[in-house]
Amino acid sequence: MTSGANDNLLIGDPEQLRQALSALSPAEVLALVVRQALRTLPAASLWLDQDEEEALPMVLPTIRPLAAAHAMALELAAHEAARAGDGEHATPATLMMATADAGLLATDVEAAVKHATAAISRATSVVANRRTQAAFVHARNACAAAVRAAYAASAGADVDAGYRALAQMMQLFDGWAPVSADVQALNGADAPRHQRALWLLGQPLWLSRAPGWASEGWKAMREILDARKGEHWPVWTRWYDALLDPGVLAQAPSPRLARLRLQAPEAFWRQGPAVLNPAIGAVLADEEERELAKAKEAWEREERKDR
Repeated sequence: MTSGANDNLLIGDPEQLRQALSALSPAEVLALVVRQALRTLPAASLWLDQDEEEALPMVLPTIRPLAAAHAMALELAAHEAARAGDGEHATPATLMMATADAGLLATDVEAAVKHATAAISRATSVVANRRTQAAFVHARNACAAAVRAAYAASAGADVDAGYRALAQMMQLFDGWAPVSADVQALNGADAPRHQRALWLLGQPLWLSRAPGWASEGWKAMREILDARKGEHWPVWTRWYDALLDPGVLAQAPSPRLARLRLQAPEAFWRQGPAVLNPAIGAVLADEEERELAKAKEAWEREERKDR
């Protein structure tokens, strides 16, 4: 697509993308990268639909770096919002120095990238010269997009890393329109500058109607995963549904809950969904129960004040 292909697009070529990103903070750039990577997940449905058992080992290694990048994006955006009075942009490096949680997340991001990279290598050898090869290419591209987003979220990444990640994803997934819509939304957001990244991460993943490959692909992928007995995939399918439509949640995206999804021991990730997903579900349920208890306690305090 050229810059003149659609006058309604703010971004239509790599140079326009670079210019647009140069005016944004690192937190805003990372939010753009993560949102675009998350949009690519349904591309993996093509291989999953053709050969479920062969494709399934790629699903967690694709979701994991996406979740890690999303968690780091939330941390960075929240840190930028909190540092408003300092007059400085948050960067992954300053975030690492500021919070122990971000340090833990950096380790999670690195582990997620290694997991995904190994899965891509194994899967590539498995599907060589098979009928599923064309479908596998889409799944591999989705996994690669997740890895690129995770790298952009790593401690050493900067705006240039974000630009490279976005440019590569756009070449594979024709992402000019949704990224352009995100940039326009950022520039027109009814939020203070230091809160814009956090605001964007709380918006629906597609600001306009999702393309058919994404909406139909996710519908098919969710049905396949949720139907697998004993693997508790709703831990992740509900997570992705909430990204598509944040209105399904009663609260803003939480960096703390995003971290909790990632911090299972490495052995759990390696043993697959039947081990990992129930463990994550139990942790999240405990956290939700604690949050409800805190809310109840707060309401009781207010009632006592009114008496």
